[in-house]
Amino acid sequence: IATGWQSVQRYRSTTTTHDIGSPVSAESSTEVIEEVILPDQRRQVVTMNGVQQSEIVAAGGNIYGRGVTLPGISQPNRNPDVWITINGNVLGADNTYSGFYQSLLLPAQPPYAALTESKRNRPAEELGTAEFGGKTCQQYRIVDTTLTGERVSVVLSLADDGLVCAIETTSDSSVTTSLFVYDQPATIEIPASPVAAPAENG
Repeated sequence: IATGWQSVQRYRSTTTTHDIGSPVSAESSTEVIEEVILPDQRRQVVTMNGVQQSEIVAAGGNIYGRGVTLPGISQPNRNPDVWITINGNVLGADNTYSGFYQSLLLPAQPPYAALTESKRNRPAEELGTAEFGGKTCQQYRIVDTTLTGERVSVVLSLADDGLVCAIETTSDSSVTTSLFVYDQPATIEIPASPVAAPAENG
């Protein structure tokens, strides 16, 4: 995976999570689209049940956001259509989402590459091949058990160049599927006139 990543200049991932287990939760779904242009531009759009919740852009050491639900930001008088600058003043002290926002400013890492040594040594069952975006990808199944005893199955699909085509994670409560596309034309627009949001979370 890391070897194939060396030639990547941009990528787009689409991650969809469907909750399972009850008639109500079965109707719940979340989609996260992330676009990355190396070295330091990211755009993330989160949609829940077809309704866009947030849009976040990180570039040049700055973070901007808009939407009805921005993680860690509770500002009832904020216009969700207006871009705001997200920084420590806005988040306030000890905000649990500070790490999330800081991670958007870090160099992008290859999908499924940041694994501990123990996870790297887990056995993988070789499955067949599948087509993703015109690529034939080899699939592998890795099974794990969480600390609470829940069984988690991961199907990892890899292209010949080592890049991840898709990741499907299935547990007792949800199914999450991530699809990846690399080096397709993309532009991330930086908000022209973001406003400085008041420090309402501190």
